[in-house]
Amino acid sequence: MQERKRLVFKNTPWGDRILNPLVMADWNYDGWLAVLLAEGCKPEPEPFVPTFITARIISGNMGEVNQEIGNGTQENFMGHFATEETANALAKRFGGKVIEIDPNFGGGVHTVPEKAYGIQKDGKVFNAGVLASYFIRMPENEFPGAAEKAVKIILDVK
Repeated sequence: MQERKRLVFKNTPWGDRILNPLVMADWNYDGWLAVLLAEGCKPEPEPFVPTFITARIISGNMGEVNQEIGNGTQENFMGHFATEETANALAKRFGGKVIEIDPNFGGGVHTVPEKAYGIQKDGKVFNAGVLASYFIRMPENEFPGAAEKAVKIILDVK
């Protein structure tokens, strides 16, 4: 049996239909799925949701932790470090090759993950985390095509 997952069908003869196995009985889910597929309806693709490697910035003078600002840590550096899976998804979607890049961007005292991933395309290297962060700021299910357009502009993809 195929795994049941949330599916969204738009513009069917019965209007928009959402099949959600968490709130539908198996027979109802399977019945609607069979009818929709028999009518030639196709589910909407799932939106791309990137994942990131967490890193922390440590503030302070010469690496000394500043106790007054929560031990000097901030978790706002996440968008710079995409996981390898996210980098691969971006390379597949927009072209290019996934490579490891130096995670230490310089400036300030901070900790970084051991690995960071980039997309090499047309002789240029792009940080996969920065590209993926567009899909966080402009989720595909809320702003269809916006993040994709931004990344295509950055990568110069026609």
